[in-house]
Order: sequence, then C-alpha cells, then structure tokens
Amino acid sequence: MAEQTTEPLVRFYKAHPDVPPIAWADRAALGTMPASAFQYCEALRVASAFGWYVFPPRSISLTFDGTQVYIYENDDWVLIKSHRFDDGFADVWNSHAPEHFQDKEPPFISTVPGAGLVQIFSGYFVETAPGWSLLIRGPANLPRRGFDCFEGIVETDEFKPSPLFINFKIAMTGSEVYIPQEWPLFQVQPIRRESYVRGGGAAEVVEGLNHPKFPFDWDGVDNTLHVLGDKNRPHQMGSYGAGRRKRAKAEQRSADTQNEK
Repeated sequence: MAEQTTEPLVRFYKAHPDVPPIAWADRAALGTMPASAFQYCEALRVASAFGWYVFPPRSISLTFDGTQVYIYENDDWVLIKSHRFDDGFADVWNSHAPEHFQDKEPPFISTVPGAGLVQIFSGYFVETAPGWSLLIRGPANLPRRGFDCFEGIVETDEFKPSPLFINFKIAMTGSEVYIPQEWPLFQVQPIRRESYVRGGGAAEVVEGLNHPKFPFDWDGVDNTLHVLGDKNRPHQMGSYGAGRRKRAKAEQRSADTQNEK
C-alpha cells in the first residue's frame, strides 16, 4: 500500500501537558440527540460530527452578579481578572519558550470587555493548511448550559500558531455555572476561505420556479421533498441518510483503491 503523505487540515499543539485531548465531535451529540433524529436525520448527524470537540482545561465554576464574574477557587469566590493555569504550566512554558516569552504564558481564564463576558484558553495552539480557516463555535446541537458561546472565524493558515480559546457570555445572574472538564466547551471546524469571503463564493437568487434561463428541476424535487402521508413518493423518511451513507461508502472504496496503487 502506498504511504499517505497528505498534510492534515488542522494541527493542534498541546501546550499544557494535563489538558484533555482533542476529540472528534459526536454524531449523536453525546447521546443528547432525540432517537428519531439520530435514526432519520443524516443532516443533523453530520452537522453534529463536523470538526472536533475542545474541552475545558479543568472543571470550572463561575457566577455572575450582573456586573462582575467570579470563579470558585480555594473554597471561595474570587473575582476574575486574568488567572494563570498553575506553576506547573509556567515551568513547562519557560522550559520551551525563548527569552522574550519567559513568564508570559497565556492565562487559562480572563474576562473581556462587556458584562458577563469570559475567555477560556484550552491549553492548545492551532494552525490550518493553506486556504483553510477555523470556525470556533459552541458545540453543535448540544444543550445550552448557562452560557452562550460566541462564534468566530480565525484565518489560522496565516495567523498561526494561534492560541485556541473561546469567548462566551454567562446567560444568568446569581447562579453557579458549572463547566465540567469532561464535557465539550466548544467545537472547531475547518472551512475554506472562499466559502465566507464576500465575492469568493457568489450566490444567486432565481425569481420564481419558471425562469427561462434557470428552469426548476421538478424531477429533482422528487428526490428531496417529503410529503407527509404520501407513501407513493420516492423520497421517504430516512432516504436522504441512506443515500448519503451509500455515497460515502463508495467514496471510501475509491479512496482505498487509490491508496493501494
């Protein structure tokens, strides 16, 4: 079999030795997806599994009083400003960093301007292949947990290696927001730059379903539109997923054949 030399789309650098590993996102949204959706909705499954989960560096308890954010440390609520990981990470950082970065390791948690806004550093740095950027967002299709993640796109093919962090807003006041280390804090997804740069991926709106230049494909609609109660239609519940899985298997067989040459 020929050796694969393809460079990865995304490369993660684990800076802190004790943070949780990066993990593939889960098609079942960690078991929270309704059984019927998991069985029939391939679109939901694929969206849930697109990219990687990034976990908090440790379990964290936060609270927001409407003005300031506090973290629970050493049996007390402490006002967040900019908190270092620990002395162990500082030692690891200083053992590798050049002189001008000594004692300048990124904090694991800090506040950002705005009420209830927090930034958490994952303990990783990241870069992407040329032409690819990284969408950083809350975990797809997982339940809300007392805070809302902001989404951002970072051009990590040039802005690299970039510290991998998430900004979020605490959504309630006067209550503890617990962020367990074993539950994904956010999700990252590689995307092509032309897919979001204006003018790069042009879109077009066709007025009506009888345009002389762009005729509407009614035969195609037979394969896409599910009409409730019409059992004679070719597009039935689950047919999209079955078709996509069949195509994926064919593509995998083709890729395996190419690798064997």
